[in-house]
Amino acid sequence: MTQRVFHFRGATLALQDYNFRWFMLARILATATIQMRNVGSGWLIYHLTDSALALGWVAAAKGLTILITSPLGGVFTDRFEKRTILVWTRVVWTLSAFAVALLIYFDVIRVWHMVLVYIVDGVVIAFMMPAQDTIISDLVDRKTLLNAVSLNFVSQGLMGIFGALAAGYLIESAGPAGVYLGMGLLFSMVTFALLKLPKGGIVSDTQPVTLAQVYGRLVEGLRHVWHSSTLLTLILMGVTFGFFTQSYRTFLPAFARDDLFLSAVGLGILTAAVDAGALTNSLVATLLGDSAHKGKLYLGSGILGGVCLILLANFQLSPAPFVLMFLIGALGNMIQVMNMTLLQSHCDLNMRGRVFSISYLLRGLAPVWLVAAGTLAEWWGVPLVFTVMGVVLVAIYLAIAAFRPGIWRLR
Repeated sequence: MTQRVFHFRGATLALQDYNFRWFMLARILATATIQMRNVGSGWLIYHLTDSALALGWVAAAKGLTILITSPLGGVFTDRFEKRTILVWTRVVWTLSAFAVALLIYFDVIRVWHMVLVYIVDGVVIAFMMPAQDTIISDLVDRKTLLNAVSLNFVSQGLMGIFGALAAGYLIESAGPAGVYLGMGLLFSMVTFALLKLPKGGIVSDTQPVTLAQVYGRLVEGLRHVWHSSTLLTLILMGVTFGFFTQSYRTFLPAFARDDLFLSAVGLGILTAAVDAGALTNSLVATLLGDSAHKGKLYLGSGILGGVCLILLANFQLSPAPFVLMFLIGALGNMIQVMNMTLLQSHCDLNMRGRVFSISYLLRGLAPVWLVAAGTLAEWWGVPLVFTVMGVVLVAIYLAIAAFRPGIWRLR
């Protein structure tokens, strides 16, 4: 019987590429800022409004923006240099972070300011994410792709822990203005690292196009997905997970304060537990190489992640919430790694940007759920929202396992 041996040298195979190392540095710094924003903005909005519903509808502004602009983001990714898109979107985020820091410092920050910030975030994400997700396969070959994607998520887990904890302590010591100032400085460094990436990459067409041709290319991407049951199912799974992630991250500040009785530092530690789980799983994923069990890992992680969310809602005695958040982070990370790897492996190279933008377009439907969930949380509490979302996630992934067995066998 052949026994598989894992080599730790293989766990860093993608880092042998010079350009990928610069990309990783940018991702490490960016992840810290993202988690600082998650903790800082959630705490700030809940502090200003004292309303779980407000958390939902402010987040909905970002989701609706993504819904409207993500098709253009995918088309841009397939037509223009991904490096250029990544640099300019980070410049916008840098300016946005400094602007919020000034508003807080002069004590003029209002909820409507945060709505505008979330709308800007939605536009940035719609253009940035397809470029960020697909540039990896421009930097490394297919055999190294899973390792590169896993290392990408290692950076997210590692610096996510730092970002979440830093945000909690900054809120307690310097206020939320300190969080946004730190974000602006880190985004500036991210932009510098991205400028080190090479120009070029796979671009489907460089000729000027009209608006009608832009939407024609989007329709072409939709047809590509529609005629591939594998891509369609993978996108459905990713969208379901996106709803799941937005649900618990959006309402975590309310859950931490009102159900777990935690301070801003406690919220930071709870968020860091998610990233610690993600980091642990990412390290494991780097050892998988070109695993032949991607479909099984994907489906199994989704089912167990839903179960953990249900348990989180109903077992609130410490340290259970921290342990469960760690597990949710680990399982969620496995879902993201497998989703990104399988989508890039099973779609046409010239369609990658559009395929990923379709995924983000559908995730833009989340505002409908977030507003409804915010109403549920306002009347019956966040634990009910977590329970409902966990049940839905488990049901959908079990249905896919039963009725689309081909996903189970993906490799």
